[in-house]
Amino acid sequence: MRKMSLALVLLLLLPSCENQDRVADVPDIDENYAFVGSFAPTSWTVISGGAVGINAMVVNPVNKGIPGRTVTFTITSGPGNLSADSLVSNEQGMVQVLLTTQEGDVGSCVVRATVGDSHKDATVQIVDPGGPGEEGTPAAVTLEADPPGVIANGHTSATVTAAVYDQWSNPVTDGTTVKFAAGEPFTDVDGNGYFTDGVDVLLEDFDLDGEWDAIGAIDATATTASGVAVVTYNAPEDTGAVHIKATAGEVSEDYMLELLPVPEEMEVASILLVASYPSMQVKATGGVEATPVTAYCFDALGQSVGESWEVEFEIIHGPGGGESLESQGYGPVSRVTDGDGSATIIANSGTISGTMYVRARSGDVYSAATQITISAGPPEYISIGVNPGNMRAWDIEHVPALVSALVGDLYHNPVADNTAVYFTCDEGTIIGFDASGVAYTDEGFAEATFFSGDPRGDGVIEITASTKGGTVIGRTGLITSGPPASIQILSYPTSMRAAVESEGTVLVRVLDVNGNFVVNGTLVEFDLDHGIITPTAITSDGLYDSVAEVDIYGEILRLDYSTPGPTDDGVGAWATLTASAELQYGASSQVNISFTTDRARAQRSFVEIPQLIPAGSTMPIYIYVKDGNGNPLGDHELALTVDGGVIDESVMTDSTGEALATFVAPDSTSDVILRVDDVDPNYGGMVLIQKLTVE
Repeated sequence: MRKMSLALVLLLLLPSCENQDRVADVPDIDENYAFVGSFAPTSWTVISGGAVGINAMVVNPVNKGIPGRTVTFTITSGPGNLSADSLVSNEQGMVQVLLTTQEGDVGSCVVRATVGDSHKDATVQIVDPGGPGEEGTPAAVTLEADPPGVIANGHTSATVTAAVYDQWSNPVTDGTTVKFAAGEPFTDVDGNGYFTDGVDVLLEDFDLDGEWDAIGAIDATATTASGVAVVTYNAPEDTGAVHIKATAGEVSEDYMLELLPVPEEMEVASILLVASYPSMQVKATGGVEATPVTAYCFDALGQSVGESWEVEFEIIHGPGGGESLESQGYGPVSRVTDGDGSATIIANSGTISGTMYVRARSGDVYSAATQITISAGPPEYISIGVNPGNMRAWDIEHVPALVSALVGDLYHNPVADNTAVYFTCDEGTIIGFDASGVAYTDEGFAEATFFSGDPRGDGVIEITASTKGGTVIGRTGLITSGPPASIQILSYPTSMRAAVESEGTVLVRVLDVNGNFVVNGTLVEFDLDHGIITPTAITSDGLYDSVAEVDIYGEILRLDYSTPGPTDDGVGAWATLTASAELQYGASSQVNISFTTDRARAQRSFVEIPQLIPAGSTMPIYIYVKDGNGNPLGDHELALTVDGGVIDESVMTDSTGEALATFVAPDSTSDVILRVDDVDPNYGGMVLIQKLTVE
């Protein structure tokens, strides 16, 4: 057999999609194993004076385009001119040359494309616009074989396709007969489509026996459908080449098909992986839980490799719900090909929906991963929510809230899209996909809109979502609150020290006209007539409560507001705390807080008297009593003694903490010691000593 080189193939008649898929990942094959495909123009007929583009593709034996190869073009017979003598194939292996004609040119132009030592011819009919020829009459034939080379083992085959056109490049009439012959190349002198001894000319005698020999077997005739006739060629056991001739009417075309030697060892070159059911359902939910996954193994020429080849299957990614290959986890799990070169394993779904990717490997050859969708089962659970959960809407029309339901199957996977969910409410109105209360899931979620309005009740609304004929139900609540109507002071410090470092908190709850929680952010105002308090706060939550909290602090009192009394009761003032929240009719809530004082302290208390007292004079003496924080202490009894002169024996402090005593100085100059004893039974015990100078 002569050395084969690169091939040219018609762009318009590529091999079938199935074969392309199978060999898509096969690498380039050495030039010595390439073979000649076919070559043809984009239009079979050109009007005299016109032009036609002629496409060619440089391919390897499995029809994969080869870039960067030089293709030489020549006209071997007939009129016409070419736009280029040679072109380099692009990334897809394609080239295109332009054939131009002159007015008056008629007849057949044969264009030859050459790569290395291989060539192919294409015939273009140049016709007179007013010339003869009927529509539908065969004027040109193109011929293709899939695959373009077959192994000569006595049982492999190729599909041969003949496309027949009229002189206007339209497909010929359906039912046109096409004749086929397969053997040594010959010139069909009598034009009957077959070799006739003594008439036709043998062009090449492969076996040198002096006779034309058929090579392999092919259907003798076929009829066109949509301009195409298809037959099967069965290869012999001898290697070499076979020339296939297709004849329709008075036109014919030759195609050389390579007969390749049987490889010493057939190897897997590509794997096509197919799942019988590309979509399953999670297990135990009543759907398809398992699918056969089949690996079809091919050699470098796209032929089945046959039996006894080991194939490993593996899940390379999955949702992680226990999906497996025949209950053996993610694998790899090994199987062996049968007679048609395929191996099959069963993929099982798990409990989680999602996508599972399975890949097959034989030796160093991997398939593309096949995708299997694991869908959720029927609805089993609904969780429903509403946003916002409380809105200021009880006495307002058409305030919206978004209601959403998440629907899950037995394993809490989101159910299939477009599952119907029905929404209802006992107050207001709820609208789903249209004016009704039905909505449809998207990734497990279904959404509807609630609008406030009639009918109205207590403002606490029950919203339901149901599916699966009402057997799966979810419920949630919505508060449509009204204006604030009442406020409760929940906690506060009933007593605080009258000191700047004293602090506490006040917590209030605000309710609406129906006794429901008001909306989050309702303003609350505070007032306190003693001490210091944060003047405003806003309520929080609104779903489980509606409370506001502020800080309260003590202060130093100007007076002892709890006087008069027989003794000090320890209370410096009773403060009134008022809380209001924009309540109807000006309603509010009040509580009292006591601000307490401490014992009298000498460090804070003092006696006020002139530094020099005239002898024998009568002078007022002011005594001030305060606790350790500086708060004035009223109702304290003070016992007074002097070691010279006369003074009141006892005085009482007033609300300012002040007491007034009268001192009668002695008649002679002397120093007098004044002693003040705080004898209050509760908060007394303080002693003040003051030196008085009498002149």
